[in-house]
Order: sequence, then C-alpha cells, then structure tokens
Amino acid sequence: MIDARPNTSSPVTPTSNPVPMAYGAPTMSAASPTSVGGNDTGSSNTPPPKGTKKIFGMETRAVVTVLGLALFLVLAMAGVVVSLQQRLNPGTVAPNAPESQPSADVIQEATCSLSFVVAGDETAEFACNTACDTDAQCKTANGNYVCADNRCRLSSNQASESCQTTTTTYACNSECSTNEQCVSANGNYVCADNRCRLSSNQASESCQTTTTTYACNSECETTTQCKTANGNYVCADNRCRLSSNQASESCQTTTTTYACNSECSTNEQCVSANGNYVCADNRCRLQTNVGSESCHNPDKPTYACNSQCDSNEQCAGASSSYICSNNTCRLATNVSSPNCQPDTNEVAIGCNDTCVSNGDCSNANHICFNSSCRLATNPESASCTDATGGTTVTPGVTTQPELPAELPQSGAEDWGIWLKAGLGALGIGVVLLLFL
Repeated sequence: MIDARPNTSSPVTPTSNPVPMAYGAPTMSAASPTSVGGNDTGSSNTPPPKGTKKIFGMETRAVVTVLGLALFLVLAMAGVVVSLQQRLNPGTVAPNAPESQPSADVIQEATCSLSFVVAGDETAEFACNTACDTDAQCKTANGNYVCADNRCRLSSNQASESCQTTTTTYACNSECSTNEQCVSANGNYVCADNRCRLSSNQASESCQTTTTTYACNSECETTTQCKTANGNYVCADNRCRLSSNQASESCQTTTTTYACNSECSTNEQCVSANGNYVCADNRCRLQTNVGSESCHNPDKPTYACNSQCDSNEQCAGASSSYICSNNTCRLATNVSSPNCQPDTNEVAIGCNDTCVSNGDCSNANHICFNSSCRLATNPESASCTDATGGTTVTPGVTTQPELPAELPQSGAEDWGIWLKAGLGALGIGVVLLLFL
C-alpha cells in the first residue's frame, strides 16, 4: 500500500539553477507534492515561458520607435529644404487671363500698374514699370518712357517705379550745374564749385552772410579794406599794416632816427639829424659832399691819430679815447705812441691820474671826474678821501679784504669727523646687543 502523505522526514532541497517562471504562472511551494508514483524529481510539469524577440540585442519595440523618429526627422528636413528652395528660386508663374478687357486709352503717369509679357505674345501692352527690351516698346505706352534696366520708366525720373515726375528743389549747398538753378532758390545764390552758395560768401556751406572786419595784420586784397579799420593802414603783402611802419605786425608807430648814410625818402627826414644833410639817392648825405658815406666836409679838417690839434674836442671827433697832447692827437692812455696803440706795460691809473673815461681808472671805486680819477663818493677830493673821514685810498693800489681769524677746515680732518661718528654708532650698537 502506498503512503500518500507527504514525506516530512527529509525536506526537499531546491536546485541550484531554478527554471525561470513565466509572469502570472502559479508558484510551487516547497511543501507541494513534487513526485508522481512516489518518485521525487524536484521539477514542475509547467512548460517554460517563451523568450522575448530581440534585434541587434535590443527589444523589437525599442528598435521600431527609433526608426520611426529617424524617419520623421528626415521627412521634416526634406520639407524645410524644399520650402527654402522655392523661396530662393521662385519660378515664373503666368497669371490667369482676366475676364474683362482693361482699357489703356489714357495712361496717367501717376498711375501704378503691373503688366506681364508672355513670350511669343506680339500684342503685349507696355506701361510704367513693365518689362521691356527697347525704348520703342515703352514709347507705345508713353512718349516720355524709356527702357531703363529692362523696365519702362519715365525718362526724367528713371528711378521711380511709378513714373512720377519730379521737380528738383534747390537750396543752399545743393548740387548744381548752372546759376539759374540756384537763383530759383535765392536770388543771391550762385553755382560755385557745383554747389549753390551765397554770392557774397561762397566759402560758407550754410550761406551765412558775413561782414568782414579788418584790423591790423588782417588778410586783405585792397588798401580800401584796411582803411575801414584805420585810415593810416595800407594793404602790404596782403596784410593790413601801418603805412609808416609796414614791417610791424602790431602796427606800432615808430620814430625813425636818421643819421649820416641812413635810408631816407625825403630831405626833411635827414634834416632832423643834421641841418646840412639832404636825401641823396635815398641816403642822408652832407649837402656839400653827397658822395661821402661818412658825410665828410672837405672844407673842415679831419682829425685822426697823430693829427695836429688845438683842443681835446678836435681829437675826440676821431675817437673818444683821443686827447690833444702837445698839439697832437694821441691815445689818452699812451700819449707817447704816435700810432695810438695801448702800452703793453701800462701802469694802472690811480687816484688823481689823468683819464678819459671811467674805464681808465683801475679802482672800481673811482670815476673819471674832470679828466682825473677820483673817489666816486667824494670826487672833489684830490686824495680820494671819503667825505665821512674814512681811510684815504692809496692811488694805484687795490685793497684786499682782511683774512678771517680762522680758515674753514677741509680735507683729511673732515674724514676724521666721519670716522668718529661711525665708531660712536658701532659702540651704541654693541651696547644694545648686550641688553638682548
């Protein structure tokens, strides 16, 4: 007799590789009977589930989704490309023929119309802005039309697509070719350098009226312009200058001093220097000897070095350094020289010595007073004594300042001072180190 009770003495051990179960299949418990006819096989009688289909290692549904999206993107890009090509390269499309016949008896220049020319149509009508090949085609519509850039346009305004007539309005600084064009804007305008400008001020781009004010050194073209500023001005080298001093840029009045051989234009100018002078060949010369550049009077003796004389004044006419010594003009500092040469061994001229000028006195405190070197502060003193009772200055001797009581130290002693200062600084440093 077969015992149908479950065997509880030895539990069923699960296999190491269980068979995968299909989703929704009944689950076999460990206590369920697993044997038929008393044989324990450890497996179920349920058939194994079917495997999912895969393509290239991916599920079929995923592959189909990817292919669908790719096809959609390709079709979308194709649509965009076709649309762009149609926009960039539009084709010529013939319009539908109108049911009514439009009348073209009267063509208004201001009327905007559009027409099409179909190849092979010999009865095509031309109008403003229609396509054309020759001027004759456009003139069938209007005698003032021409074919410009393969379009019928008004000959006087070919840029207008509506064949509008334009009237050029001229104004200041407008481009022009004739004065009449500018005069239509303003009777005072002229065409200057192809621009409408004010006739009285052609340089102004704004046609401003200007009143030129002239002054000293202003640019000018005529003397009349300069005289509006000053009646004494003239236009010299295109500049307004004072007529009496045209070289001055500030129009300063100058008083010219005339002398022998000075440039002149009238006798009065030379007479202001000497009553015996006249203006000869634009030069001030002596009236009795106009050929002399030094205005020498042939009737009056000329004095020079070693000339016979009676007074110092006669010799001074030749040179301020000359005096009349023994009735002969000689150099005051070396009367023994017949050629008036200075003495190389010249002795300094001291107090009360003979002199001609202050420079002859060797002492800086002396002046030449009545042909004698005297003290400047008391020239009446023949001994060059100060009027306050000071020390008499020794003639011919230049005094020196007194020496100081002690000369300033320099040289090696200065280095000794620096050495002492350095040693003192080192000593202070050593003391500070000891406290550390």
